[in-house]
Amino acid sequence: MSQHRDMFFFCRSDFEKELVMELYGLFQMNRITADFIYENGCGYVVAHIHGDDANRDLSFLSCRNLIFARQVLGNGALLTDLPDTRRTEPVLSALKSIYASSEPLYKNLFISHPDTQQGKELAKFCKKFETPMQNGLKRLGLKKVFSRDDIPSIHIVFLDYKTAYIGLSFPDCSSEFFDGIMRLKFPKDAPSRSTLKLEEAFHYFLPKEKYREYFRPTFQAVDLGAAPGGWTYQFVKEGVFVNAVDHGAMHPSLMKSGLVAHLEEDAFNFQPIKGIDWLVCDIVDKPSRVTKMLVKWIKKRECKWIICNLKLPMKKRYEELVKCLHQIVSEGRIDSSQLLCKHLYHDREEVTLFVNLSK
Repeated sequence: MSQHRDMFFFCRSDFEKELVMELYGLFQMNRITADFIYENGCGYVVAHIHGDDANRDLSFLSCRNLIFARQVLGNGALLTDLPDTRRTEPVLSALKSIYASSEPLYKNLFISHPDTQQGKELAKFCKKFETPMQNGLKRLGLKKVFSRDDIPSIHIVFLDYKTAYIGLSFPDCSSEFFDGIMRLKFPKDAPSRSTLKLEEAFHYFLPKEKYREYFRPTFQAVDLGAAPGGWTYQFVKEGVFVNAVDHGAMHPSLMKSGLVAHLEEDAFNFQPIKGIDWLVCDIVDKPSRVTKMLVKWIKKRECKWIICNLKLPMKKRYEELVKCLHQIVSEGRIDSSQLLCKHLYHDREEVTLFVNLSK
C-alpha cells in the first residue's frame, strides 16, 4: 500500500472512540502523524495522514490486525460539498488522481453507506449511483478484471448526499466481505440467536483450507455457560461432542442428539478436564472475571483452541480490553501471536477472542 492520503475504517456504531484509540496507538508506535475524523454513532473513522507519512507502508493497518475495524480502505480522498447533480464528475476526478501511478485495473466496484440508521436511508441512492459510475469508469479508462486477485476494488462510501469517501481496498489488507460484514442466516432450529456469534467466529478465525480439521468426530468441546445451547448447537451441527456446563436447562433437541452431556455446575468453578479439544464461553459477566477463568484453562493446557466473548464495560472499554489481553498473554504464558481478538459483526457490547494452544 502506498501514496495514502486518507484512510477509511468501518466499525460498529458507537465504537468509533475505541477504534480511534486503537489506531492512535498503532500510528504512534510507527511514528506516523494523523488526524481522525468521526462523530459518535457514525459507524466509521477517517484517518487523514500528514505529509510524507502518506507514502509510507501502512500494511500494519490491515483489517486482520485491527480489533474494532470491520473494513479498511486506503489510497483515498474524502469529498465534501458534492453537487446535487452530476456527482460522478468529482468522484471520477478523485479516482483519476488515485490511479495516477497505478495500473488502470479494478476487481469490483462497491457503493455503500455506514451501517447506521441514518446511513441506511442512503441505500436506494447508492443503488441508483451504480450504473452512472460504471459508465464513468469506462470513460476514465479503468478496466474491471475478475481473473486477478492482486488488484484493488473501488469503494465509494456516501456519508450523506454531499459527502463521500473514495478509496481502494487491497486484498491483503481488507475484509473479503462487503463493508466487512459477514451476513449469516439464522438456523430455525437453533436455541438462540447467539449461535451466529460462534458461527461467525469459526469462519473468521479458522483457515478455510483446514476448516474440517477443527471438527473431527473424535473431538470434544466444553461450553461454559451453555444454556440454552446457542453455541453448543454449532458443535452438534459439526458432529462434535459437547460438555455443556450450566445450571440452566439445555434445549431438548440438543439433548436428543446424543452429542451433549449437561453438567449442572457453575462455569467459574468448573475445573479443566483432560482430553478436550475446544473450550468456548459466552458468559455475561465482568471481563476481568471471565479473563481470570480463561487464564486458569490456558495455564492447564487441557484444550487446543478457545473461543470466548468478553463483555465490555460501559466506560473505558478499550482500556479494560487491553488490560485483559495483556493478562491473558502474560499470566497464561502464551505468545501474543496465539491470541486473536475481533469485534465481529454479530457481537454487540463484546469482543471475541481466539486462543490457539495447538502451536
